[in-house]
Amino acid sequence: MLVKEILQKLELGNSVAEYDAALESYFVETSTFRSVIRDEADVIAGDKGTGKTALFRILKKRYAGIRNSRT
Repeated sequence: MLVKEILQKLELGNSVAEYDAALESYFVETSTFRSVIRDEADVIAGDKGTGKTALFRILKKRYAGIRNSRT
């Protein structure tokens, strides 16, 4: 099988985080994510498509667990 064919068969999720039901299953906790949960950052800025909405969705879903782990 050619590399091109393999790449075409990959399911990498939806390019728009709002519509990606499987986002949490492959979300990677970046240094930005860790800064936010450690309360070292308050504003997440970035160009369109850089993962701001994905970060927000994960934080929203995990917020209770994150908040409880800091106390």
